[in-house]
Amino acid sequence: MNKYDKIGIGLIIIGFLIPMFVFMGFIIGLPIFIIGIISLLFGTFKLKQKLIWILTPLVLLYPTSKAVYEISFYFADIQKVDLILPENFKGTAIIIDNTDFGQKFDKKNRREQVVFDENGIAFYPTELELQNSRFRVFTKKKTEN
Repeated sequence: MNKYDKIGIGLIIIGFLIPMFVFMGFIIGLPIFIIGIISLLFGTFKLKQKLIWILTPLVLLYPTSKAVYEISFYFADIQKVDLILPENFKGTAIIIDNTDFGQKFDKKNRREQVVFDENGIAFYPTELELQNSRFRVFTKKKTEN
């Protein structure tokens, strides 16, 4: 292993890791990755070893970036809210936040469950931060007994 191999492997690893942890990191990581490939091609490794060092990061890029995204989303300081509307609800749903008489909401799977009444109104006890929230909308089915 000569210095071109070491430099190439180092640049390939750095070019692989930068997109995982830097916003828009592909703009920085891709050129570093390509320079690492070119440097590795000038090294003394056999063709099979070079191909392994080049193709392994390409194959692992999507699953690794997806895993990093999911883990960071799970631990992020983001308000996760499920909005549950009544069955056959038509119209505009309204959330009134910062109320002293706000409803109590359950948490399931680290997500707050906001259940609207038949009129489509929910009173939220604190401020709902829209820019830092992830919403999902569901309709509540009536159970027939």
